Amino acid sequence: MEAILALADAACESVGETRTRILLEDLGYSVRSQVTISDEDGRFVGRVDFMIGDGVVVEFDGMVKYEGAEGRSALAAEKRREERLSALGCVAIRLVWADLDHPQRIRTMVEAARQRARRP
Repeated sequence: MEAILALADAACESVGETRTRILLEDLGYSVRSQVTISDEDGRFVGRVDFMIGDGVVVEFDGMVKYEGAEGRSALAAEKRREERLSALGCVAIRLVWADLDHPQRIRTMVEAARQRARRP
């Protein structure tokens, strides 16, 4: 039980996020959960599921939030947010459940994102 509690992170908002965080940590990355990002003027850009360093954003998508008319609106909002993050030099990686079964693929994605990220 203590080992399970040691893995807990109250900032993770779903089982998928928790599994993603543990996988990223198992791959050797230092991960911060639910990070708020602001622009150069201090204006809120968004809150992201995870940050690796200061430039790689990792989002876990359960896909349910993108269903129906409200889902289309949520998808459009996500696109605008990612464009703003990109303008700040961040590179976003989006993961779904199936990705979590392929840790080496995720490592490749993170490393490629780290190369593209412009933030120190």
